Amino acid sequence: MSLTRLLNPIAGGSQGVPLVKTTTATLTAGDAYAVPFQSSVWDVFDRVRLEIGATQSALIDLAWFDDGWNNLGNTTMEVPLAGPQEIGMPPIAVQPNRTYYVVLLLHSATTTATFAQCGTVKGFRFAPGAFPLPSTLSSPTAITTVPMLEPQPRRTLPLQSQATVATMTVNFLRKNSALDSHMWGMAGGYLYESIDVGATWTRRMAYPAGKTPQDLAFNAAGTIPYLLTFDGTVYEGTGLTSGDTWTDITPAAKSANAMGRPYALTSDGTYLWWGEYSDAPNEISGGPKVHRYDLTGKTWVVSKQFANARHVHAFYAVPGVLMFASLGDVGWGNDVGLWRITPSGIVSGGPDNWTQWTTPVSPRTGFVGVNPIFFSGYAGTNDGLYVAADGATGQHVLYSKTSGSPGSFNLSAQVFAPADSPSGETVRALARDGSTGNLVWFTAETTSPAVYMAAPPFGRSAQIHRFSSAMPFVGRSEIASGVCLCGNSRITLPKFVGQ
Repeated sequence: MSLTRLLNPIAGGSQGVPLVKTTTATLTAGDAYAVPFQSSVWDVFDRVRLEIGATQSALIDLAWFDDGWNNLGNTTMEVPLAGPQEIGMPPIAVQPNRTYYVVLLLHSATTTATFAQCGTVKGFRFAPGAFPLPSTLSSPTAITTVPMLEPQPRRTLPLQSQATVATMTVNFLRKNSALDSHMWGMAGGYLYESIDVGATWTRRMAYPAGKTPQDLAFNAAGTIPYLLTFDGTVYEGTGLTSGDTWTDITPAAKSANAMGRPYALTSDGTYLWWGEYSDAPNEISGGPKVHRYDLTGKTWVVSKQFANARHVHAFYAVPGVLMFASLGDVGWGNDVGLWRITPSGIVSGGPDNWTQWTTPVSPRTGFVGVNPIFFSGYAGTNDGLYVAADGATGQHVLYSKTSGSPGSFNLSAQVFAPADSPSGETVRALARDGSTGNLVWFTAETTSPAVYMAAPPFGRSAQIHRFSSAMPFVGRSEIASGVCLCGNSRITLPKFVGQ
C-alpha cells in the first residue's frame, strides 16, 4: 500500500509531514505554487484534493512536475464550488522516494480566488509568465505557506458485484419519458417498445423503408414520434401503434451533405430541434444548422447556423427553461463547445439568439464533447453539465459550470482515461443512474470498446465491461431500475461498495 509523504524540500530529510489547514487566503494571480510529495513504493497518482474558500469563476491549471521541474501532465478548469474538492488528473507513474510536485497556477486575469492554506509544509512559488503551465519551470522561490494540494494515489473503487450483459434483438433508440419511461428500439424494419427496461420487446410500426433510424423524439404527451434517419431525413409519425405511418417533414433549408446522428434530435414539448451532422469527405458548406420545428404550427425555421464548427453533436433540454447544444469537432473553429438558448432567445421566423457558453480559445482548453447531461444534488460534487469526451486525448468525461457569465467558461477534463486505454478512443452514451448518482459511459471507435462507471465526485472510474468487438450501434443510453440500455446491450449495473 502506498504511503504519500508531504516533504519539506528546503530542510531536506524524508520524514512525512502532515498537511494541516492553517488559514484561507487569496493567491496571487499569475503565480504558480508547488507542493512536494513522495511515495514509499511504485505507484500511480491520478487525483488532487484541495479546498476552495469561496465560490469563484477563476481559471486554474493543475499539473504534476518531477524533481527536474518537468511538466508530467496538467488539467485546466474553472474553479469549482466552495468547499473540499477532488480533482481528476492525468495519471502519472511515481517512483519510490523521489520527490514530485503538485503545482497550481491561477490565471493572471483572475483578481480574487481563495484557497485553504497550509503552514506545516514548505514549497515553492514561480512566475511562469504563461498560462497554462509550461513544459518546464525555473527560478523557484521558497515559501513557508502553500495551498493545501493533496496528491491521491489511484485506487480502484471496489464493486459489490460484476456487471451482467445480455444481447438484445433490437438496438435501443430512446426512452419515451412521458409514458412511464417506455423504451424504444429498432430491428428489421420496425420500431419496438419495451415496458420492462428491455427485458422484452413488442413490435410496433414499420419505419420508412430503406432508411436507418438514428434518433427518436416525442411530443410533450409522448403520443407522437419524430424520427431522424442516417441520411438526414426527419419524419413525423401519426402515433405509436403498429398501424401508424410516417410523413417526411425534413426542413427545406437542410444543408447539402447534412446527415443524421444519435443525440441530434430532441423535443422540448413546444419545438422539435434537429442539429446537422457531416462526415468526410462530404462536409457542410457554411457550417451546420440547428433547425427548429413548431410542433403546433408545423413549420420549420433555421434557428442558427454555426460558421466555425463542423457539426452539431447533441442537445440537452430542460423544457421551458433552457437548452444546450454541443458542437464539434476539434480544430474546426471557435464555435465548437457548448451553446445555450433560453425561451427569451426564440425569435419568430428565426434565426434565434443563441449564447456561446464555453470558449475553446486559449488559455481555455479546446476540448469537444458529445452528449451532455446535467448532474446536481451530491455534496462535494460540482453541479453542472457532464459531457462525453470526443476527439479525446486522455479524457473520458468533461465538465462545464451552468451558472455565471456566458462565454467565460472552460470545458474541462473531469474523468481521465486509464493510462492503458486505446489511443484515439472517444466516448458516447453518457448517462446517470438516478438511484446511485453514478455516471456510466461507453467508449467507441476502437478495437476495444468498453463500459465505464464513476461515483460522485467523479475523480476516478472503473471499467465494468469490455466488449469483444465493436457494438453494432452506439446511440443513446438510458438507465432505469439499475439496468442500462445501449445499442443491442442490456447491462445490469453493479454498485460500488458502500452504495
